[in-house]
Amino acid sequence: MSLGASRPKSDGRPDGGVLNYSEYGRTSTLDPITSNETISLRITELVFNGLVGIDEKQEIVPELAERWEASKDGRVYTFFLRKDVKWHPREGEEARPFTADDVVFTYNIMMHRRHHAAQVRYEFIEKIEKTGDYTWCARSSDRS
Repeated sequence: MSLGASRPKSDGRPDGGVLNYSEYGRTSTLDPITSNETISLRITELVFNGLVGIDEKQEIVPELAERWEASKDGRVYTFFLRKDVKWHPREGEEARPFTADDVVFTYNIMMHRRHHAAQVRYEFIEKIEKTGDYTWCARSSDRS
């Protein structure tokens, strides 16, 4: 996925460049859905964007979601996705926008019975549903 350049960065850090990173050991996968060991998890966190991230002050900040709203009871979160994010295209293809369909698709794959590691990470989510091309909501389970 490529993040669009419609919003200039304002964090004072350079855009682009090279990242050299090393780990002791070998990754089992670079698939963020199936990674469940430390080395793979650390690398996928560096390579892939999430809907939200954590900044230097340990505060939740937007990444692929430009904003979100919580219901009064705190059980439903509605996410509003950035419209300037595109998937990296294959050679000869046009870049495709990142939409709520992609979020729902990814969630459904993660919750497949074969991906137990992902299920454990997201077991508090009862369901998600698309509410628009760039909006979706997640309902948390009643379990405490």
